[in-house]
Amino acid sequence: MIAWYAETKKSQPLCLAPQTQLELRARVTRLRQLTELRTTQLNQQRLVTNRAVQAGFRKMLAFVAKQIQELEKSIAALIDADPLWRELDQAFRTIKGVADRTVARIMAEMPRSARCPTRPFPNWPVWPRWPKTPANTRANALSAEARRSTRNPVHRGQRCGPS
Repeated sequence: MIAWYAETKKSQPLCLAPQTQLELRARVTRLRQLTELRTTQLNQQRLVTNRAVQAGFRKMLAFVAKQIQELEKSIAALIDADPLWRELDQAFRTIKGVADRTVARIMAEMPRSARCPTRPFPNWPVWPRWPKTPANTRANALSAEARRSTRNPVHRGQRCGPS
């Protein structure tokens, strides 16, 4: 049955994820887990008033913060060591709101086929550009004119209804 499926499907073998990507994926996963743990501990700490228990929370949070910092440094080192990741890192950072953790997550979860040297990013869709035809330009102009003519008078400081 498996041989028949392989013959019928005629799928091409994919490149295996390199060891560095598997390592990055493990570190990004652990960073996410530690961040969730820190959030949980902070929320639980707010509910406790006992000084001894508060001290335990502070020790735990300090340990987790140190682990998070070490993971962030090792993730940055992994990304800097790979030329493709370094280039993508710079490209992704040009997008507003994209920072260290977002870039690391993208790199860790990048499809395996995107790492193949023969076809970079083969599974990423290429979106066609919307053609600027005279009909589209005219429709946009008409819709803008319609918006201007049907404005609510309240927005212009006028009163609605009987005076």
